Amino acid sequence: MTVLTSLAEEDLLQTGQIGPLPDHVVRLAQLAVQNGLAGVVSSAKEAALLRAKLGPAPLLVVPGIRPTWADAGDQKRIVTPGEAVRLGGSLLVVGRPITEARDPADAARRVREDMMASA
Repeated sequence: MTVLTSLAEEDLLQTGQIGPLPDHVVRLAQLAVQNGLAGVVSSAKEAALLRAKLGPAPLLVVPGIRPTWADAGDQKRIVTPGEAVRLGGSLLVVGRPITEARDPADAARRVREDMMASA
């Protein structure tokens, strides 16, 4: 895990973390990979940066996915499914936009369509 998608830079300051949020994400991801983990959980907002620093091999599990038609909820650093794919996410975590939809199967299809349009 790097930095939760429900946290913004000002939230990190409240926990005593000083410095740009992307720097924390990269540091934590590098530690994870150097210690043998196959990948990390990170916002897609940092996926391109992580790909540049870590290369193509590590998995990037990307939560905080919000289609344009879904509410952001408590998430602060969100991207659409298509953006997550374009930015280098390996596995997308799409929860509430599907589980809270009136028609979850239709919501899942719409998420997949957005992903496939970006592949």
